[in-house]
Amino acid sequence: MKLPLLFPLISVGLLLAWTPLPAQTADDTDTETPPPPGATVITSDELHSDQQTHISVFTGRVVAVGTNFRMT
Repeated sequence: MKLPLLFPLISVGLLLAWTPLPAQTADDTDTETPPPPGATVITSDELHSDQQTHISVFTGRVVAVGTNFRMT
């Protein structure tokens, strides 16, 4: 009977599908190319953006880095 073997495989597949994935860490950005001169890079825990009003709100640990400044 193949049906009893199918149930554990489906159960494991469903459990793996609900496994959370890690967010980007500071180590992930070390391998990326640097931004072009004059660019501002903002990193944060969360970003909420409203496309209608063109307003974005960065929350959590926020760091903005530009050509001659670093703001936390």
